[in-house]
Amino acid sequence: MERGFWMKFVGGLLVLFLVFMFLGFYSSDNVTGNPILEFSKFKFFRKATETASLKPVVTNASSPLIVERLPIEKTITTKYGSFAVPRFVVPKAPPISKKHLELSTATSLDVSACTVIDTPGNYVLTTDLTGAPISNSPQGLSNSYSCIKITSSDVNLDCNGHAITVFDQPTFEGMAISVFSANNVNISSCSIYSNYNPSNPINYSRATNWNVTGVFLQDVKSAKVFSNKISSIDVGLNLTKSSNSIINFNTVLNAGTSIGSYQSYSNEISSNGISTSGSTTGLAVDLYNTSSTVIDSNNIYNTGNGIKIAGKSSYLNAKGYYSPDRTSSNNILSNNVILGNREYGVIFDSVNNNLLLNNSIYGNMWSGVSITLSKNIRLFSNTIFNNLREGVYISNSNSTWIGYNKISSSYRGIVIISGADNSLGYNNIYNNNYGTYITNSYISSMASITGDHYYGNRGGDIYIENPSPNPLRKNFVGFSDVVFDNPRGDFKDYTRFSMFDIVDLTGSYVLSWSSSNSSVAPLPGNVRSFENKFVKISYPFGSGNIEVARWHWNDSELVGYNENKFALYKRDANTNLTSAWVKVYQLLPVSVGDNTLEITNMPFSGKSNIVYALVQES
Repeated sequence: MERGFWMKFVGGLLVLFLVFMFLGFYSSDNVTGNPILEFSKFKFFRKATETASLKPVVTNASSPLIVERLPIEKTITTKYGSFAVPRFVVPKAPPISKKHLELSTATSLDVSACTVIDTPGNYVLTTDLTGAPISNSPQGLSNSYSCIKITSSDVNLDCNGHAITVFDQPTFEGMAISVFSANNVNISSCSIYSNYNPSNPINYSRATNWNVTGVFLQDVKSAKVFSNKISSIDVGLNLTKSSNSIINFNTVLNAGTSIGSYQSYSNEISSNGISTSGSTTGLAVDLYNTSSTVIDSNNIYNTGNGIKIAGKSSYLNAKGYYSPDRTSSNNILSNNVILGNREYGVIFDSVNNNLLLNNSIYGNMWSGVSITLSKNIRLFSNTIFNNLREGVYISNSNSTWIGYNKISSSYRGIVIISGADNSLGYNNIYNNNYGTYITNSYISSMASITGDHYYGNRGGDIYIENPSPNPLRKNFVGFSDVVFDNPRGDFKDYTRFSMFDIVDLTGSYVLSWSSSNSSVAPLPGNVRSFENKFVKISYPFGSGNIEVARWHWNDSELVGYNENKFALYKRDANTNLTSAWVKVYQLLPVSVGDNTLEITNMPFSGKSNIVYALVQES
């Protein structure tokens, strides 16, 4: 008895030691040889069915988001700088809960060959399997075969780490595991392989072979697919016409489509690790005609595209705006790390009412986020940087809201091309070539910006144009309390600025922060700068006027100044670097109570480059 007791005691200590070593490796700042990269994490939901009760979230500097640390695997360098790639880690899944699976018997049944499971129970794979001899045709899938086919509810299939290999075939579609018309099914600990090559994806055209799918679920409810390893395959996991299911803690490598959801709803895709070795055609997560699905805490690296949510084709309505069909709606993408993809990080195409929350999206070769032909897409509290083209690209979409994001180090931070009621609010947009770019190529455009903070954007903070000569294609733009800050972004020598404009036909202008250049063109002796508030408005082409422009200041900035003597001066820095400052006379009186100075009908023409200074006259 004593010997048995001490053996159990020592064994328990050993288990505790290993647990603490595991936790220390993944959470400690002291990982030998690996600097630490921090990602913001905010648990916005608990399960997929809670999406209807979501509330708006407000963050601030005094209440930071929860931080999760990941060790860095390597550093990648692009023309816009270097960025870190976290180590590819998929957390270990928790055990199956009795609440999720209630079986009539605790006995495990051995599976040693490809088979049909048509009776409830626990099933354990005892050997590796190859091939797909079981026909799926009774379920309406012609030329489709599986290795393991499940048609019963209340099934737990544990592959126990064994492999199922299904090769591409010229005459039929293969599936390692398929589930049809069943509820409460669990699939875990499977290693699934095929011979798909992401660098030569001949299977997309099906000219030679049919596709192979790792795990296929059709007309299934309350399934859980977790802790599986799937690689070199056309489709890793497929949810078709299924609901209330969970796909998590899986690793999918080198798949054409890693995880797909089609005509499904109320599912959760979370904590998966996905990579396809830089394929230009691979797609990590594909949602088509899918609603109320949560995509959370996935690591997606080096695929063709990261996450795509698409509906059916959109159409031009009577007002000339594109309307989505709304078949892919109410989906939440949160807490994902999406990086290093060959094209886009996230795609919204012809969809309605989806949320992108608190993701890290960076190092993608095209755009971080692409929104086309969609409505009511909301981007909140994301970090989007180092994308080669745009951080966020919006085309022919309506009612997009982009708020509280950090968007930096791309060619253009945000691009808006046509669409109605698109809004930006309280974003930090910095160190891009252009901060925000607004135009209308096809239809009229309406955009508003409130409280955005711009700095360090080399070509300009906000670029606005109306390239169309068609008088029916108007570009309406409004700002409120936008901050143009110095390149450091530390709120010194900054200007708060508002404006409204119906952009003139074939006209354009660029707004930016400007330094005083006092050594080159000093202000007149009878004026002094008010807190170094300079704004540059450049006009690359066209002519016209800006309807309303307004300067703002705070009471705390007025110490030592008399706002009743405030005035606006300007000079053309483009034609002559030493050109003299002249007073702007078409001003409304200073609004002392509102701390504003306003100008109407600001004219522009040619390729001028005007610097405006808010000053106090003596």
